[in-house]
Amino acid sequence: MNQQPTAHDDLNVSGHELDHVYVPGIVWTTVGLVLLVVLALALMYGMLSVLNRSLPVSEPTSQVRLPPAQVSAPWLNPDQPRELQILRQREAELLGHYGWVDQQQGIARIPIERAMTILTEQGLPAASSTKEPPQ
Repeated sequence: MNQQPTAHDDLNVSGHELDHVYVPGIVWTTVGLVLLVVLALALMYGMLSVLNRSLPVSEPTSQVRLPPAQVSAPWLNPDQPRELQILRQREAELLGHYGWVDQQQGIARIPIERAMTILTEQGLPAASSTKEPPQ
């Protein structure tokens, strides 16, 4: 039987694994990875340069600017915690006091604690249904 020499005959093959490390492959892989990283960094730097040139430079101001009327994007509120506190106080006042919702139609608002007491004493009103119950 005449065997043809293979590319790995000179590498001292033991079974299916090589006895030594193939250094040129490791070197070329490392060089390729380094070049890939350098290329990615260069692309990111270029994109950042283009974006920095296209954005207008403005100096920070201490005054609150209102958005233009034609802009539909959300506008951030710099005093949100104070406004949230005012909103919660107003809601607590509505939930805790008597008042008219619509005086002409006779619709009033009662405190939530009183409403819960009435519901526990009388129960929920029966729902009137215009549909026939399922058979």
